[in-house]
Amino acid sequence: MLSTITVRMEAEEEIGDLNRQAEFYRNKRDELNRRVKELISTRNETEDVLKTKIDEAVQHKSKRDEFNSRVKELRVEKDKLLTSIKELSDEISRIKREILPTNNMTIGALKKRLKRLEFKQMTTVLTPQQEREIIEEVAKLNREIKMREELLSQNSVINEKNAKLKELRSSLRELNKRIRETSEEAQREHENMVEVFKQADEIRSKLESVRDEITKTREEADKAHEEHIKLVDRINELERKTREEKKKKKKAADEKKKEEISKEAEEILARFQRGEKLSTEDLLILQKAGII
Repeated sequence: MLSTITVRMEAEEEIGDLNRQAEFYRNKRDELNRRVKELISTRNETEDVLKTKIDEAVQHKSKRDEFNSRVKELRVEKDKLLTSIKELSDEISRIKREILPTNNMTIGALKKRLKRLEFKQMTTVLTPQQEREIIEEVAKLNREIKMREELLSQNSVINEKNAKLKELRSSLRELNKRIRETSEEAQREHENMVEVFKQADEIRSKLESVRDEITKTREEADKAHEEHIKLVDRINELERKTREEKKKKKKAADEKKKEEISKEAEEILARFQRGEKLSTEDLLILQKAGII
């Protein structure tokens, strides 16, 4: 009897220990699942931020490409303008050659020659004869330059074409300014694009870490759940065995008690048959035995 009680207590103690373990793994699983939900929320928010950054970077790229396309268009305009300037400059030079004396010296060349002589006069020690020669040549160059400039200034065709050339060169300066400004805009958009893509890469790296943590935490939660189920199954098995054992013991006890009652009833019946008077308790025993 004592051994049976000891076995039952040991089983109950084991079931209690298993219940504590099952509760531990259930709490661990639930906590890990809560963590997974938090991580999923973080992942979704991070994905939204990443999408916003990528959209922003794509917008910068689109603007950069638009500016670069515009720069190409402006450079085509510039090439055409340069061609027009060169053609007009060549035409003006041709007209000047027809008007001016044919000594292969342009006004520009004459002015350079004049500056060299003036510089030499100021910086070089000269003899009186050399000094007179330079003064005479300077005067001659001044007269030549003045004469050529007057010839040109009086020519309406050259004046008209020079005005046109001035206009074209002004347009060229404005076009160069627009090319420079548009190129700078393209560069700014490119730098912004690179910076935002860099930010997107950092966010993507963070997102990958969150996704990895979700996977790892889910695996841990699954393992905790498996342990919990194993323990619950073990508890159910022990409780089933305990119930069966109790049922068997009760059945054995009932059968033993029934045998005892039956034996006692036979003895009472024998006493009755011998003529002995039966007590109320004796009658109850006979009733339990099914004799009366």
